[in-house]
Amino acid sequence: MQLLILACHHVDSRIDRQIRTLGRWSRLVTVREGLECLRSGKGAARMTALTFDDGYDEVHRFALPALKRAGCPASVFIPSGVLESDAPFWWDRVNQLIDAARASSLEWRDGVFDIATQQARRKTSDAIRSSLRRLPPAEIRAGIRELEKALGLEELELPVTFKCLNREQLIEIAGMGIEVGSHTVTHPCLTALSGAEAKYELEVSRQHLEKVLGRPVPGLAYPFGGREYFDDSICELARQVGYEYAVTTLPGLNWDAASPYKLRRYYLTMNDNPIVLFAMATGLWSLAVNLRKLRHLVKFAGTPPESMTTHAD
Repeated sequence: MQLLILACHHVDSRIDRQIRTLGRWSRLVTVREGLECLRSGKGAARMTALTFDDGYDEVHRFALPALKRAGCPASVFIPSGVLESDAPFWWDRVNQLIDAARASSLEWRDGVFDIATQQARRKTSDAIRSSLRRLPPAEIRAGIRELEKALGLEELELPVTFKCLNREQLIEIAGMGIEVGSHTVTHPCLTALSGAEAKYELEVSRQHLEKVLGRPVPGLAYPFGGREYFDDSICELARQVGYEYAVTTLPGLNWDAASPYKLRRYYLTMNDNPIVLFAMATGLWSLAVNLRKLRHLVKFAGTPPESMTTHAD
């Protein structure tokens, strides 16, 4: 018995076909249900849990209708702070600033970055986000201000490119049988915080979501989710404040011996076709990886093969 957990961030209408394809080759479950099946030894041999991180409203626009049509559950992990603010995530702000730049190069902190072409701008955005991601929130905000100043865009008001779910949408999603989990309050790098700050992010988010939904919030998705973004002390904090499980972005399948606070996930991209999805759902990982590499090489979709196991934010 195995539990495959797939992580999505941005989705579009292609999620409909992907859900139907995955459901054809495995049983679709919530993370909590899949974990219970692993513990009890009762359930389908192959289970897949679709998870949606960050709480973008694309989940409501595209994923929820597709899940309803297929009669399938899923899990959504949302930073509770987005319910109180319509400000963009900081990484979306970085992308917007780089896209809006009028110059062909950027001097920021100790580096000079090429932003002359769209490809160069994407590479620069990736580099800046990567350098900020491991910092405490106050230092990230300072870095964004420095970036705005370096680009001469301090006064620029940019529209919110990606909207997040509001309270009403989240309540509707939960009412349709979708599991709602926490993604902390502000989506920080937890290992960059003090113990008290990390506990606040984990505990207050769960309490806030439970108050909004009127039901328990059993699960957590660590922000960013890689090895450098959580450790054993963070796992123990998650247990102490009442979470039943937590998901990472460490690649792999989950078996009955899996730690409930270190569950593994693979990324699902909207460019994954039915053959890739079949390989994912049936555990043929070498085939799935090779198909993604082939797609990238022949420029079918331009998604790097590394997206199988990594994600920018």
